[in-house]
Amino acid sequence: MAPFKSADEAFAQEPANFLETYFEQDKRPVSKIAGNADGMTIDTDAFIEHGIQLSLLESELGICTDRHRDVVYNRGYSNSEAITLARLASRLVDAPKQGFQIKLDKWNEILSRLKVPPPEYVQPKGARRMAPLTNVMDVLVLGVIPAFRDEVMISFNKSFTSKVGGETRSIPLDEDIEAFYMAAMRVYPEAVEGMRNALLLLYEEWVNVFSRNQREQALNKDYTTCSPKKGLSRSASRIDRSSLV
Repeated sequence: MAPFKSADEAFAQEPANFLETYFEQDKRPVSKIAGNADGMTIDTDAFIEHGIQLSLLESELGICTDRHRDVVYNRGYSNSEAITLARLASRLVDAPKQGFQIKLDKWNEILSRLKVPPPEYVQPKGARRMAPLTNVMDVLVLGVIPAFRDEVMISFNKSFTSKVGGETRSIPLDEDIEAFYMAAMRVYPEAVEGMRNALLLLYEEWVNVFSRNQREQALNKDYTTCSPKKGLSRSASRIDRSSLV
């Protein structure tokens, strides 16, 4: 195998007007949307919607990274479509924080041009080829990584059980976050209580979506199972509702 070599710096340089071509941007801070000029009054619903809920919506990032994976697998990382998708993904990662919204006409135009099959290593077991695999990602994902992952996760499960006390014990709250919350509760009790109730409703919605996605992944992608014992997968994905204090 050839030694690792860093990619040319030109890959990281966006073309002129790249952002303007593919994105719209809302530059208003959340404080301008959810509060008044002095910042002392907070509209709880507006804060939850624009400060938190929008960042939890399913974005184009997942599709973008999947399509980038497919293009690189079939055409190589230096393909022009692969480069464009990589640049879009780097912007989509922080899109909610920076107020970026990808232009749907440009996005749909890109997707309509991509006619590449998914890699072998993401295919369900029954759909994979029987011939020996030669692509480095197939070898890594289907051979090397599962063996290493099983070894690491078995060790982690033992450590998790002994240090935390098993699956039913909650991980303690961060002291600094708890102190900040208690200070805010003393100064703005009504605002914090309203925000807490709104977050609990949002949490319930998140649990439903997360659970559905977990079921779909379990049915369609056997490689997503992270624990060889499957003892940690349920407990690790469960968030203690009491942590939303």
